[in-house]
Amino acid sequence: MRLHAVLCSMVALGLMSACGGDDAPSDSSTNGTTSTGGGAGEGQGGTGGSSTGGTTSSGGSAGEGTGGTTSTTGGAAGMSGGAGEGGAPVDPEVARGEYLVNVVSVCTDCHTPRKADGSPDFDKFLAGVECFIDADPTDDEVGCLSSRNLTNDVTGLKNRSDEEIKDMFLTGVRPDGEVLHPIMPYWSYGNMTEDDADAIVAFLRTVPGVEHELPPNQAPFLPPDEPAVRVDLDEVPAPPSDSARYESAMRGRYLAAQAGVCLECHTPETEPGTPEPRDLSLAFSGGNMFSRDALGLPPNFPEEIYTRNLTSHSTGLADWTREDIVRLLKEGLTPTDKPACPPMPAGPMGAFGRLTDDDALDIATYLKTLPPIANDLPICEIAAP
Repeated sequence: MRLHAVLCSMVALGLMSACGGDDAPSDSSTNGTTSTGGGAGEGQGGTGGSSTGGTTSSGGSAGEGTGGTTSTTGGAAGMSGGAGEGGAPVDPEVARGEYLVNVVSVCTDCHTPRKADGSPDFDKFLAGVECFIDADPTDDEVGCLSSRNLTNDVTGLKNRSDEEIKDMFLTGVRPDGEVLHPIMPYWSYGNMTEDDADAIVAFLRTVPGVEHELPPNQAPFLPPDEPAVRVDLDEVPAPPSDSARYESAMRGRYLAAQAGVCLECHTPETEPGTPEPRDLSLAFSGGNMFSRDALGLPPNFPEEIYTRNLTSHSTGLADWTREDIVRLLKEGLTPTDKPACPPMPAGPMGAFGRLTDDDALDIATYLKTLPPIANDLPICEIAAP
């Protein structure tokens, strides 16, 4: 299994545990508080959103499925983007950043420890997870990557400047010059708008400090010599300029390929060591594999789960309507009323269930403009237990 699959598998373990019911409160406001994909590593895993309406999110993590976790900010300011402590209005920039951190990216899932029952420990919201990924559980000296403390403590981001924080999640470079492992998708988030990057930092400044020193990462997650190459947007499919829904599709492109993780999870990986982490000639055609065992799924799931082909080919979403895609994101159900499989954090218990209606429709509009790429993949079918 490739390292990216290991990361998403670990995320999915948290997602699946949440299916039994998180102890987190739920909020359905426009600037929702659920979490989705994102990065591990020293920098924050935050990402951006669209520049329209202040309410965006990304298109997805992997697979076709749901099983997402509902993750709130656990007392951080601006929890639902509406009012702060005592009903005081929340700064719009902070509210925007909260929506981006908790809905668009996997910040919460990757950077918040979990309790023994698998539910998020909101007393340690965004405080980092020791050995979040363990590529070799048999060896204590090899294989661990810890997601970093993003709270306002000296062991987190308290002593980092705004620019230093942005450098980490936009360029993959720490203040000391060390490079983040590209399992943290800074190479995609680096294309978000400056306003959204600033909003993420503004929100992170409101997160209560938690003292939590994380150990250095181990091989194979040691810092590379150079950062991964940022995604070249000229290589990311753009909707036809004469499209009747061009503006909506372009907003969806931003959510799916710049601020979110659709492109990351639904585009085939390049060979290890390649400067570009994804093969953009096959953008959104799916095919990244996640094993049932690594995801911690029961035997009624298939042994291998593949990220779905999102292009307009008959092996992809050619037969899906925009409404079908929105339903998958918001309700976690396919056009045939079947629940999709983890680690896609869709549906009421997942992050994408908290997407604004406009954002979900923009994503769907964009996906329906993707040029067809043939990639016939097994579709995850959940058998009766």
